[in-house]
Amino acid sequence: MAPPNDQTLAFRGTLVHTPQYGQMDMLVDKIMIIKQGKIAKIAQGEKEAEVLQEFGLSASSVRRLQEGEFIIPGLIDTHVHAPQYKFTGTGTDVPLMEWLRKYTFPTEASYKNADAAQYRYNLLVKRFLSNGTTTATYFGSLHLEPNKVLVDTIIGLGQRAVVGKVNMDRESPDTYMEPTEQGIKEAEEFVQYALGRQCSRIYPCITPRFIPTCTFEMMRGLAAIAKKYNVHIQSHISECCGEVSCVRHLHPDYKTDAHVFDAVGLLTNKSLMAHGTLLSDD
Repeated sequence: MAPPNDQTLAFRGTLVHTPQYGQMDMLVDKIMIIKQGKIAKIAQGEKEAEVLQEFGLSASSVRRLQEGEFIIPGLIDTHVHAPQYKFTGTGTDVPLMEWLRKYTFPTEASYKNADAAQYRYNLLVKRFLSNGTTTATYFGSLHLEPNKVLVDTIIGLGQRAVVGKVNMDRESPDTYMEPTEQGIKEAEEFVQYALGRQCSRIYPCITPRFIPTCTFEMMRGLAAIAKKYNVHIQSHISECCGEVSCVRHLHPDYKTDAHVFDAVGLLTNKSLMAHGTLLSDD
């Protein structure tokens, strides 16, 4: 469980600071105060007594880092399929489009069971935090309730995250696909639920899986929700040859994935598009 947000914490030791891209500063022997979840003060270690008095803390409350220990900014993972944690590092024997049907869709469908989702998501988020990933962008699964479980788990364990309910209304197994209107309705319900939790660390996200599994009607409906609530959008774009070929077959009038996303209103300054290995100047 994450510490209460109103708790004041003190650390003394070496801090690693990355103020801008390509720059890393080692701040040796510093006293750092965390108040209400934010860094309130950093000072030289020799100022410890003065700083502790300022914040009403005792010397025994200071977490003193040992030799070789240091504090770094939390790591950020910008693309995580939360339900795929179950088979991490496996299932690499087939191309993407076959891989989805053979491994991914059946596994994600099993998260319809909320108890299973609770157990697995608890393991996932704890694993991330134990390895220093304090912020992540999550794709959830198709079904609404397990995505609420994911949000609750992240809040309870103290991680920061962008989280989205996956939407899919075509080119998917009958057991892992949703009617268009239902998908749009539940996507909005998910956004409302996440915002309703009123947690500053949670950002709901509109999540059409990718163009092959989403109709134009679905994508336009999701774009409207993103605009209405001013939330992030995430998907996959120009991921591999198989995916690009599929999109060109489905939408021959559009030159690229980017053109499709732009046409339906899913390319905004809040869009997070994964992979992009085959992007072009077009």
